[in-house]
Amino acid sequence: MTVSADFRTREAAVLDVGSNSVRLVVYGLQGRAIWTGYNEKVLAGLGREVAATGKLSGEGVAEAVDTIRRFAVLMETLPLAERHIVATAAVREAIDGPGFCDRVVAETGAGQHGVATATVCSKKTVCPIGMCCAARCSGFASGLCCAPISL
Repeated sequence: MTVSADFRTREAAVLDVGSNSVRLVVYGLQGRAIWTGYNEKVLAGLGREVAATGKLSGEGVAEAVDTIRRFAVLMETLPLAERHIVATAAVREAIDGPGFCDRVVAETGAGQHGVATATVCSKKTVCPIGMCCAARCSGFASGLCCAPISL
């Protein structure tokens, strides 16, 4: 008996940059089955000052960049079929959200680790590492702009 390609196990990673935490989850995928193989979360507090100042927390940015750097290296070492990076409310609402994306690319080496992508949002904002800001994207029913990132 041969196994169809749909039932071969593959792995996909999601790096979620949230308002309070940065999380990396690696999922095992087989056919329609999905399970968590790795799940790590670091509390960065990126969005703790957005409501008051309109900007990301300086300490949160530093913690998030360090965490993303480590997660990017980890994703590069794993045999992943797919990589997704998403940034949620804090990055899309903050005045300095696009600058944060630029800093991540510059300081984490994300472009060299195969996690770089360019996604153009409806406001013509280029999100260089796939951190496409959900509120700015069009064409996605969920509002989440998340594209697979090829190596």
